Amino acid sequence: MTKSTTTNKMVVVGYGYLGSRICGILSGERSIQNSWRKTNVEGLEIAAVVEPNADRARSASRQLPGIPVVERIDQLDSKTLGDERIFIRDFAPLSERARLLDFAISNQINVLLEKPIPEICLFDEGGKHSIRVGVGMSEVNNPVVAGMRYLSRKHFSHIHFVGVARVNSIFDIRRSSDSSHRTGIEGGAFLDKMIHDLHLLDTGHYLGWPARSIEFGRLNDMKFDPETGEDVYSDVSLKLATMRDNINVRLLSSWAGVPSDLHERLRIDPSFVERSTLTYKLEGSGLVVSNLKIAVISGINHNGQDVSIVGNLQSRGNLSAGIWMTEKGKTSFREIRFNVPILETIKSFVYGKHTTLRDVTTCHKVAYMCSKALSASQTRAQRTAYET
Repeated sequence: MTKSTTTNKMVVVGYGYLGSRICGILSGERSIQNSWRKTNVEGLEIAAVVEPNADRARSASRQLPGIPVVERIDQLDSKTLGDERIFIRDFAPLSERARLLDFAISNQINVLLEKPIPEICLFDEGGKHSIRVGVGMSEVNNPVVAGMRYLSRKHFSHIHFVGVARVNSIFDIRRSSDSSHRTGIEGGAFLDKMIHDLHLLDTGHYLGWPARSIEFGRLNDMKFDPETGEDVYSDVSLKLATMRDNINVRLLSSWAGVPSDLHERLRIDPSFVERSTLTYKLEGSGLVVSNLKIAVISGINHNGQDVSIVGNLQSRGNLSAGIWMTEKGKTSFREIRFNVPILETIKSFVYGKHTTLRDVTTCHKVAYMCSKALSASQTRAQRTAYET
């Protein structure tokens, strides 16, 4: 097969946490960790950056010399926008997403949106619009997720429990309290983090079986910040029905560090939590920062014995991505060569994968489920906060 020499050109909208890092990897200014599988970025280059924040725009200009940096996407010249190889990768705030899609439709430019997506981003089955729209649910391309799906299909005859925790440190609460740094994390910890796992459960990427239904059971705990109007911690129970199993699911998200009893909530040995948690001191502040992404699947194997798999979903610092499997009383660890899921998602979009109408509408449905579940809990928490 002849290797394609086509170079796809990406307009990056938003030069915040994610946008700057992806640009850094693509430009070669930012190194990829040794434990990550080297991401092939041939055939993909940065055409321009759109960033309204003056400080971030200056940073983009310094780090990407020769690349146009503009305040608004409509300020890009017609030559850039008219290139048939151009597409937009959105890292912008949710409030800007509808306007960005409007621009993409008007100028016939394909666009890969950040999650979650607003109602206006839905396309009809008739395909009235001739551009392709995707949504960047990057965990679909996480190799640990693929490994857990393979093992669950191979070793489980019945799954009865799934638990996932995504945790950041106290530093993110300070960031979320500063309005100038909140544009990329709208919707609170649950919507920002657990939308990935609801999507993976709904589509079958975790278990190999897509969901027939997902119902919110109870909100076990919800901490609400009255200053930001967002949840900073959530612990939610779900009922997931697949074609084969009825499964209890527990999803925990936090910008407030790792709970001391997390292992009990996820029904695992505390050593798994310890080995999946990245802890370090924030330079110049003395604050201890923690980060964790862990998933658990428990059930019965084909011989009627208990079996469980625990996945460390990230490779970061001294952490190695991989899966622990416990069966017949023995635990083994399988290290998994990691990639950069966001870049893999961009490449998938460029080559036409994971961009169907079903994918977009599924992500919208998941975002709606998140928002609906949170609205009642936030109202209760807000009332309690003001009463006290």
